[in-house]
Amino acid sequence: MKKMGFTIIGPGAIGNALLNFFVAQRYQIRTVWDRNKIYRYLENEKSWEIKRDEVRISEDDLGAIIFLTVPDDQIKTVSMELAALDLNWNDRSVIHSSGNLTSDECIALKERGARVASMHPIQTFIQGDGADRFKDIYVSLEGDESLTRSLSEMVRSMGANPIFLDANQKRKLHLAAVFACNYLVALLGQSEKLLEESNIDGDLNLLKPLIMRTLENLFNKGVQKSLTGPISRGDIESVQKHLEMIEEDTSISLLYKLLGLEALKITEIRGNLSSEAVAELVKILAVKN
Repeated sequence: MKKMGFTIIGPGAIGNALLNFFVAQRYQIRTVWDRNKIYRYLENEKSWEIKRDEVRISEDDLGAIIFLTVPDDQIKTVSMELAALDLNWNDRSVIHSSGNLTSDECIALKERGARVASMHPIQTFIQGDGADRFKDIYVSLEGDESLTRSLSEMVRSMGANPIFLDANQKRKLHLAAVFACNYLVALLGQSEKLLEESNIDGDLNLLKPLIMRTLENLFNKGVQKSLTGPISRGDIESVQKHLEMIEEDTSISLLYKLLGLEALKITEIRGNLSSEAVAELVKILAVKN
């Protein structure tokens, strides 16, 4: 794939990380599209020239491999706009980077003859991240079989691990990633809020050793053996006192109860609580409609 011309449409956080990888590994870069500009890479000069979009789009403005690293809600629209161009799509491949959406978002281009796939790095990216962000992560591949096989070779050259998924598996993996990443941040945001409300100095750094050890336990011992705290030991009095402290804040109270019930399910699987303790915890953690 190195010798095939590459185009990136939407140089955001993931797009720029991909571009950094392509440049470092000497992939042939054709163009980068950003809003109203097309940047053409001049290999000999290691620089970019700008072509504005009012000039007619030509075959040379798109590589054989096109990455759509635009926001999820723009993928289908951009695909349709590309499909409307008077270009030959039979020898082109289009890959989007969404975790939640499947390759079907590019159906308009598939109907024009392009091979389509999705390639989602299971990692969090921010603007400025480079190719090193791909190292040792997993990258989901879904879509055209021959294209995903070729992409898997590129993924391995990134130092990452390819994982082939069908459409349903892809969506479930993305949902799991949201809980593991985005909602973990939201949950720790609640911890930080409680510390701030109590004027306790140190913010989340106070909890860092606890957080890091918990994560270490999770990956070394698994979920069931890593759960500690009042619910895991059937400490009903502590749970009641917690709920009394937050009863006026309905949002955090609801969150505490819902997560408490999930913790209780893990505890039940371990089988170290009496049926009476489980029943009492279910009762006090019940969410009222």
